[in-house]
Amino acid sequence: MREGHRRFVVPLAALDAPRPLHWGEPRPLRDIVTILLAHAPYHAGEINHARSLLQGTDRWNFYA
Repeated sequence: MREGHRRFVVPLAALDAPRPLHWGEPRPLRDIVTILLAHAPYHAGEINHARSLLQGTDRWNFYA
């Protein structure tokens, strides 16, 4: 059981090691991965909101 726990925890500790971002700030790898995963949906939401404002459909269909 201890060996299984060690094999699970040791690789996760590597996620805490600071890595430099392109602007020089060091951040844990887990934060960098979170930023990367959230980036595209964030911009998709911005684009969808701008589209809906231009089309005048800025509400869910079930509210229309």
